[in-house]
Amino acid sequence: MDKTPCQVCRGIHNIATNSVSSIQIYSSNWQANPGKETEASREKAGESGLLSKVTETERKIKLVQEMHHSYLETNIPVLKDLVKSLRPQIKDKSFEELADTVEMLCHRLGSHAREEDESIFPMLLEVANGRKDDTARNFIEDIVEAHRIENETIWRMIAQLCKGSALLKEKHNNRELEELYLHIADLKENMIGHLEKEVDLYPELLQMLGLEVFPLARLRLPFQQ
Repeated sequence: MDKTPCQVCRGIHNIATNSVSSIQIYSSNWQANPGKETEASREKAGESGLLSKVTETERKIKLVQEMHHSYLETNIPVLKDLVKSLRPQIKDKSFEELADTVEMLCHRLGSHAREEDESIFPMLLEVANGRKDDTARNFIEDIVEAHRIENETIWRMIAQLCKGSALLKEKHNNRELEELYLHIADLKENMIGHLEKEVDLYPELLQMLGLEVFPLARLRLPFQQ
């Protein structure tokens, strides 16, 4: 068990790896992996010569993986651990509903990240490398629409969790409930940052396939309400 205070809530969690704050992840001087170039330095290096579409797409994918997928790998266990610990303590129907929503959201986010790594990102790289057949076009169109629907569902769940955890922490004087509230708020911030990185993957690739770019604007709508 890591005894280092959590960067989100300053608590100590009963898991091997402690959580990482979205504030730290999306700050201008944070490095996802120490010793590697920051996003700013990579972009600066790119100014000296045009990056190939494949290299640029790889860079953007890596940012999503480092800033969001790695965050989920570390923080989903924290959310689940807190819910598991709180279940026997908080005898409240509202908490049971919140706990069930946390479980569903964690499952959905984990599945989405795996789908990106296993099928979506490889196809984006193929398109960046010049693939333009109907299968690729249909795949990308379907993925953009699937992302829109998924974003609406995820945002509704996060909004419910933010409201529900805020009400519960006011009702119950419980340190772990306060920690859960802070982790849900931090997850919301990470999702907003992730969405911007995710949407940035598509414009040039859609243009290469001769597809409209305007559907990307609809991906942001749930998070702008």
